[in-house]
Amino acid sequence: MLKKLFKYDLLWTMKTMPYYYIAVIVFGIAAMFTNRLSNANQGIIGWVIVDKIFSNIFISACFTAAITVFIRIFIRFRRNFYKDEAYLTHTLPVSPEKMFLSKVLSGLVCCVITALVIAAGICVTLSSVKTFDWFFGLIDSTAVIVALLLILEVLSLILVVYTAMVIANRFGSSKTLKGVLVAIGLYIVVVNIALISIAFAYFINPDIAVIFKTSFNTSAEYETIKSIIKLVCSCACVGYAVSDTLLYLIGSKLFSKGVNID
Repeated sequence: MLKKLFKYDLLWTMKTMPYYYIAVIVFGIAAMFTNRLSNANQGIIGWVIVDKIFSNIFISACFTAAITVFIRIFIRFRRNFYKDEAYLTHTLPVSPEKMFLSKVLSGLVCCVITALVIAAGICVTLSSVKTFDWFFGLIDSTAVIVALLLILEVLSLILVVYTAMVIANRFGSSKTLKGVLVAIGLYIVVVNIALISIAFAYFINPDIAVIFKTSFNTSAEYETIKSIIKLVCSCACVGYAVSDTLLYLIGSKLFSKGVNID
C-alpha cells in the first residue's frame, strides 16, 4: 500500500510540473543560441539585449519551477492530511507512519527531478561558451558529496515544514502563524547542528582556513582546496543526516498520535 500511496502523491505533485520543465529546457536552448549570436556579433547592442532577455527568462523559469514544486509538495501534505481530503485519507488501510513517509519520499523525489531538469537546462545554456568536457570533469568524489549535501539540505527543508505543520495543527487556533514560527525555530536548530558538525572539520584539519584565500597558483593548491571542501561537506552531511533523522522521527511520531481536521 505504501507504493500505491507514494505513486499517487508523486503523480499529484508532478501533474503540472512538466510544463515548467519544458519551459526550463526551451528557454535554456533559446539562451544558448542568443548567447552564441551575441558572441558572434560583438558590438551589436541589439543582440546583447536579446541575449540578456532570454538569459533572464531562463533564470526566472528555473526559479519558478523550483518554487512551484515546493508549493505543490506542501499543498499536497496540507490538503491530504488536514483539509477535506483528510476524511478519506485517514480511512485508508495504511499506518500514519507510512502516510508520513510517503509524503517525505515523494516530496524528495519531486525536488530531485526538478533539480536535475534545472541542471540540464544550465548545462545546455553554458554549452554556448564551453564544451561538455567541463561537465564530465566535475564528476568525482567531491562533486558526489556536494550533491549528497544538497539532497540532505532539501530533505531538511521538507521535513522542517512537514514537522512544523504537524506540530502547529495540534493547536486549536492561529495554526498558520504557529506553523511559521515552529518552522523558523526548527530550521535554526538544523542550521546550528550543521554548523557544529562543520566545526569538527577544523579539529580534523586545522588548515581549512585556506579556502578563504583569494587566489591559488598551483594545481597542488587546487587539490588541497578540493580535499578541504570534501571534508567540510562530509561533516555537513553528517550534521544534516542527524537533523533529518530527528525531524522525521519527531514528525512521524506526532502525526501517528492523530490530527485535527479543519
